[in-house]
Amino acid sequence: MSNFTNYVLGVGEAEQLGIRVYPNPMENDLRVDLPAHGYFTIELRDLTGRLVVARSQCQNSCTLQREGNTSGVYELIIRGEGVYAHQRVVLR
Repeated sequence: MSNFTNYVLGVGEAEQLGIRVYPNPMENDLRVDLPAHGYFTIELRDLTGRLVVARSQCQNSCTLQREGNTSGVYELIIRGEGVYAHQRVVLR
């Protein structure tokens, strides 16, 4: 068992955690503003679970770039400081 608290990010939950994800839907870049404490790993996965983009050691904010991925729905996963949060993101 992990020590993570699992969150599905809606607007209210994201604000409580100090996380902001924008713009959604995204065209080129997706910005993730993070809580002021600690380091976070950010992953973007397709709905089959395939890793599309990942950034580690993110502190305060992180930007994910589209990198040629096709339009559709993806899962954004945020891990760090006892948090495991995920949110659906749409690529146009």
